[in-house]
Amino acid sequence: MMEKEVQLNLGKVCNNLCKFCMTDIPLNKRKFIPFSQIKKELKQFRDKNYNVVGFLGGELTIYPQIIELIAFADRLGYKRINLVSNGRRYSDMSFLKKLVQAGNIKFYISIHSHEEKTEDFLTSINGGFREKIRGLYNLNLLRKKGIIKEKISVNLVVNKLNYKVLPRTLLFYFKNFDIKDFRLNFIKPDGRAMKNFKILVPTYKETMPYLKQCFLLSKKMNMDVSSEGIPFCAMKNIKNFRDFVGESKDSKNIIEGEKNRQEFQYDEFRKDRLRTKTPKCGKCIYNSSCEGPWTNYAEIYGFKEFKPIIRN
Repeated sequence: MMEKEVQLNLGKVCNNLCKFCMTDIPLNKRKFIPFSQIKKELKQFRDKNYNVVGFLGGELTIYPQIIELIAFADRLGYKRINLVSNGRRYSDMSFLKKLVQAGNIKFYISIHSHEEKTEDFLTSINGGFREKIRGLYNLNLLRKKGIIKEKISVNLVVNKLNYKVLPRTLLFYFKNFDIKDFRLNFIKPDGRAMKNFKILVPTYKETMPYLKQCFLLSKKMNMDVSSEGIPFCAMKNIKNFRDFVGESKDSKNIIEGEKNRQEFQYDEFRKDRLRTKTPKCGKCIYNSSCEGPWTNYAEIYGFKEFKPIIRN
């Protein structure tokens, strides 16, 4: 059966205060979406033959009725529930088992370093790294026992504080937790990330040698490594670079907003609102598929490092 996915944002409430967060709404002003509203949306999209649902935050694991939501989605017939989480609450095995018993879950863990000091600085939570590591240990244990059926994925935000050690980070999680699926998201300068631009946002030129190592490593170690937010011309020196472009997998509906819920197609929203191009991009052979750099990135760094790829 063909997968048809919708992603529902449960609200921006979070137990982290990440320096690269795309929102700068104060934590005490964020709210969860009512349980009844999410249940209504789950029914609506199941009636439209959506068979996969993803729950997004903020931090979805602290949503008061998260277990009930997963169980409800499972009863409606969603064959998989994708959870994008910072993973801290998975350090509680009792809580994790209740989640897993509620439905068929694919876990996406947001962790951005293999070094405790860096991770805790980025998330502004002392001890957060250790909770995430315990959470990964618990997830891996349940997967080895066959209780978790889906592979576990790790999402990293590429930034000034971690890009030089990214190959080591991937190897750390590969060797210690058998993680083989990684998403390398180039930091999007928005919200708190925009406020921390100077300390967090590198140039594409700076990061590409290390990202190239990650892509080569994926071939050698049979990992699945993809990226987001990187213009094609920045990747042109990487063999078969389009194999690592994650945007091609991102055609899905997203529902978010607190007072006025809005539905949008993420790939279209990203092209129209979040990414930008220069007129020179029209000469590039990949112009129809490349989305260009993040808009706020280009406003500060400009377009000098981007040159159209011309067919020989």
